[in-house]
Amino acid sequence: MKQPLIPLTQLNLTNRFLFDEVMDDAQTHQDVLSIILGRDIPLLEQNDSEKEHRIHKRVCKVRTNEQVGVRYMQAWEERIYDKEEAREEGFSEGMCIRTISLVKRNLSKGVSVSDIAQFMGETEDSVEKIADMIRCHPEADEAELYRLLYPSEEE
Repeated sequence: MKQPLIPLTQLNLTNRFLFDEVMDDAQTHQDVLSIILGRDIPLLEQNDSEKEHRIHKRVCKVRTNEQVGVRYMQAWEERIYDKEEAREEGFSEGMCIRTISLVKRNLSKGVSVSDIAQFMGETEDSVEKIADMIRCHPEADEAELYRLLYPSEEE
């Protein structure tokens, strides 16, 4: 009876870092690679140097150490969360720069702040704040105006 495939999102540490079992058995490893690549894959000869044996033992010990696995998974999750946060931050910044661009364009056409705010669905105060910054720095581009309006905490 065939076992059902486990979705990637449901794999955990007990799965020994996804396909680790395949890597432990040279023949299974060769068979899987042959299936994936659609051609015969010859096995490489193993070099039996003492240094390689010591390294291999150390790697096996680390791979089976659950604490190392947990720390690895936590670091991996943190990187994912950092990427998501950066993506959201970038999207938010892009939306603000787009708003600044629209306000700047409409002001140059002589549209009033209240009309711009009404048209864009923004508050008059927020549009007025952007308009004041544009008037104070007419030479600045949208990205520079954004940095002036919303100074970064890192600076």
